[in-house]
Amino acid sequence: MTKGSRRLRKNSKGDPEKENYLHDETDEDRSSSPEKTTSTKALTFSEKRDMQRRTAEEKRRTKMKCHLCGQTGHVRRECPGIEDDGRGESKFTKSNGDAGATILKKKSSKKGARNRGRKQQSAKEGGGEEELCLPPGFDLKEEHSVVAAVGEIDDTEDETTPNSGEPFQFFDAGLDGMASVEYLRTGRGKKKLSLKDAVKEYESTMERVRNTSNFGACISRSYLKGGRPWTPETAVPFQLHHGELFFIVGLADSGSYNDDEGIMTGHLVEAVAQNESVVGLFADLDFSANVVSRPGTDQDSQLRRLRCTFNAAKDAGCPVQIRTLPSPPPADEDDESTHHTNNSSPYSEMIVELGKALVDATTSHLDLKIHLSCWTGKADHMTALLRTLPDNIWIGLDGTASFAKAKLAHECAFDVPLEKLLLETGSPGAIPSSVGKARGRDAFCHSGLIPFVAEAVAGCRSSEAVSVTAEMVARSASVNTRFLYPAISPVS
Repeated sequence: MTKGSRRLRKNSKGDPEKENYLHDETDEDRSSSPEKTTSTKALTFSEKRDMQRRTAEEKRRTKMKCHLCGQTGHVRRECPGIEDDGRGESKFTKSNGDAGATILKKKSSKKGARNRGRKQQSAKEGGGEEELCLPPGFDLKEEHSVVAAVGEIDDTEDETTPNSGEPFQFFDAGLDGMASVEYLRTGRGKKKLSLKDAVKEYESTMERVRNTSNFGACISRSYLKGGRPWTPETAVPFQLHHGELFFIVGLADSGSYNDDEGIMTGHLVEAVAQNESVVGLFADLDFSANVVSRPGTDQDSQLRRLRCTFNAAKDAGCPVQIRTLPSPPPADEDDESTHHTNNSSPYSEMIVELGKALVDATTSHLDLKIHLSCWTGKADHMTALLRTLPDNIWIGLDGTASFAKAKLAHECAFDVPLEKLLLETGSPGAIPSSVGKARGRDAFCHSGLIPFVAEAVAGCRSSEAVSVTAEMVARSASVNTRFLYPAISPVS
């Protein structure tokens, strides 16, 4: 007699019929249930737990009720479907086998789903980059010979009378060609492209730009590496038509020149002298904390390369392009009290060193031309430099002027004189906002976006009293670019 039988007898309080009934039911269950034929003592703890979970799940399932068909034993997502005469209440769509259903997808409740769908639909309806509407004045006119008229534009155009009616070409004064290709490969959040496919997309895009707009030429940045000769074929992977692609070269940060200023200057002069496509030199001045902490990019090394670039530009007779970082800290925009006390910020240190270097360089070489590319500083610092060196400095602006929150860029676009303005595409992240909205993730930086940069600058300069168009801005920038980089102008 088992221990359980004794407990049952004890609970029956001496009733023989009840005792025999309980005892017989237990024996029948053990013989009829396949799960109880094996003793639970032979099961491990995990097997017992799984068996208990399956039993509880089956019990819960028998009590479930489907709110779609009203039957018990399953939930709505497991409903096999009902004949609903096309009202769309079935689990399955027609494509999944239910002839009575027409609608399955419900409106997504996820945040941003509605706007994301509209953006995707807008991009599909746009049909690609060639569908973007260029601002007035940039469409290619077949009745005019644009190339023949480039050298005949009156350099005396100003903001009041910039629209002479003559055809003109727009220029990209600052392009990161290699960075744009790399952005095509990995930076758009889509499936990664091979280098061959990225180059093909870039070249086909520029072909459409050439056929639909009055594109003139672009100037791309390229680094010199010690011990390696520089050639246009190795500077960027893509190819453009003759006379459309020019370069400015600068020293790499690898330290391959052993910090010998004479050797570095000689390499820069040699690159300009031996390549007709090289129209200038460049140097970066980036005092960001993560940059100056690395070997070879500390403040002293950057200033040394800048001095070598100035010396090489004097010998080669070409302009110098300088990009500065970081941008002013946000506190300086809102708190005027920090304007005079926060002299230890990386931006303040960079501005001070830039001013010293520019004054020293222009003192020894009065005719030196300096292009402050993709300017990210304050408007008052920009105007102070222009006022101090009015014959030496030009300011380049990129698509950042189109960003709604870029207040500093808006101020600079408003304050810069048109006779000192250049237009650039800049880094891959400076895509004009109008292009980004129209193209979505298909957008990337290339020289065909200059009309939209001009449109953003014109919007910052316009007011109720003065109306400035993108064509007016681009015409002035075209004159300035050809004056600063005369080698890109075709020979008339």
